[in-house]
Amino acid sequence: MQELRTKHSLELEQLRAKLSDNHIKEITKLRLQSAQEAARQVEEEVINRVRSLEEEHHAKLSLMKSEQEHIQQLEERIEQLKKEHAENMKSITAQHKELQKQSIEQNEE
Repeated sequence: MQELRTKHSLELEQLRAKLSDNHIKEITKLRLQSAQEAARQVEEEVINRVRSLEEEHHAKLSLMKSEQEHIQQLEERIEQLKKEHAENMKSITAQHKELQKQSIEQNEE
């Protein structure tokens, strides 16, 4: 009877050890799965953040390009106005000289 108890006790210990080993393996497996899921989530967040930053960067580049084009248009308009101003000044100066000449001629008569 003692042998039977010892045998059952030994078998029970072996089963507990086996169960503990299985539990450890299962816990390790669950931890690994959890770590993998966390890594996937982090990777997804990084991808979304990079995508968001790229979109923001493209929007800023478009705005900058638009502003550069507007600046170029304004610079071209300034140059055009400078030319018009110079031409107007020449014309007004010529008219003024002509009026002065006429005024002097009238005074001499």
